[in-house]
Amino acid sequence: KTISKAESASLITKTLKIQPHQGCYNPSCGAGYPDNIFVDVTEMWEGPYLRALWDKGIIDPAGNGIFRPDTPITRGEFIEIIMKGKK
Repeated sequence: KTISKAESASLITKTLKIQPHQGCYNPSCGAGYPDNIFVDVTEMWEGPYLRALWDKGIIDPAGNGIFRPDTPITRGEFIEIIMKGKK
């Protein structure tokens, strides 16, 4: 079974014991709201994990603030993010 980039961010954040970012990520805040730096992240549960990894310099948006949170992630990409977070 595949997992999405957002699901992997949740797992990685918990594994590395990184505190999820506190802020507003629901649709009423709107994509691009100051807490939600990824314009395509609109699910409330995704935002805190993705923002926490971004704040630590572990992940980057693809460009123009786009992250594609529902895109499947490969095992190699998953391990790469974990190793980057352990530095």
